Amino acid sequence: MSTNREIAIHALKRYLNRNFASHIDMSNVGSKAADREFNLLSRCIAAMSVKMHNNEVDNDICADSVCDGSDDHGVDAIYVNHDQKTVTVVQSKFDSSGNGSIARSEINDFLNSCKEILLEKYDLFNDKFRRFEPDLDKAYDAT
Repeated sequence: MSTNREIAIHALKRYLNRNFASHIDMSNVGSKAADREFNLLSRCIAAMSVKMHNNEVDNDICADSVCDGSDDHGVDAIYVNHDQKTVTVVQSKFDSSGNGSIARSEINDFLNSCKEILLEKYDLFNDKFRRFEPDLDKAYDAT
């Protein structure tokens, strides 16, 4: 018999796959099936997080904001919304058990990454992140 948690996780996976998976860049993920699924779902969660804070933005644009990778410096997605004058910065993980939690050290790393974004230390981040430098510069220069 399935638990409510299993049903909720299944529903979340279905939603993520239907709305974001086909738009997610997986070119920097190995071929091992379990790793690919975990990485895909984590990236879909990052895209969904961008969507939650920028509802008017299409799912493919939210997916394009994903910059997850081994050298992402703790930032899995970033989106600059010039109309709303907001920057959405995301760190995400998928936990198939539904019991996971972010560790204190991971929160500290993410906060440090946010500070480094504000200090424009873009060289610490990967190329997928750096494509948003012009958007971040424009946001910083907006009055």
